Amino acid sequence: MWGLIPRGGNPAISVRPFRERKRQRCLSPEELKRLARAIDDSKQERLISPQVAGAFRLLIVTGARSNEIRTLRWSDIDWDRRLLVIRENKTDVNGIKTIPLNTTALDILSEIPPTDGNPHVIAGHNPGKPVVNLQKPWRRLRSRAGLEDLRIHDLRHSFASFGVTAGASLPVIGGLLGHRSMTATSTYAHLAADPLRDASERVGSLVGEILFSEKPNSLGPQLPKTET
Repeated sequence: MWGLIPRGGNPAISVRPFRERKRQRCLSPEELKRLARAIDDSKQERLISPQVAGAFRLLIVTGARSNEIRTLRWSDIDWDRRLLVIRENKTDVNGIKTIPLNTTALDILSEIPPTDGNPHVIAGHNPGKPVVNLQKPWRRLRSRAGLEDLRIHDLRHSFASFGVTAGASLPVIGGLLGHRSMTATSTYAHLAADPLRDASERVGSLVGEILFSEKPNSLGPQLPKTET
């Protein structure tokens, strides 16, 4: 616009970008139990609000993106058809996105108390606005659960991995996640491999409960009470 560079030129054309490394991190069943316990205990101790607790639980059971849940409005919930109707999303060039609501997700939504005058499900402190971000409470939760390397987006990865474990096909998982191509979904295909190892782990878990019935607290030190 100011004529400082030729139209269509790119001043960074000779800059070599850093190599991106794809990161795969999915929760194991045991890690999910620790995270669920951290959410429950933090909510009970009023370290996080019921809305924030509900947000993380919804992310775990729906595979939705963080901002899709953070900015969710009560009017986006189609209770009759059991759907979340996301009108503004990462792939909105293809139209409205819908997310099926399973029974667990419906139960979670029913337990989140509405905030008077606020249309958002995950209401924040500012009137009429959603929670500003979920990163601060997330860092506390993952620390309490001993999952320091877990990102919020990894809950979406975990949803996909549990889907593979449950026997869902890759196209179905891709549909649940809102993927527009099989390329993105196929990154989870390796999680279904090696059924012998899976059987061994299941047996090991069963035997381990008998051998190690007295387990230490896996949540680590308790956090001081602070406002979220």
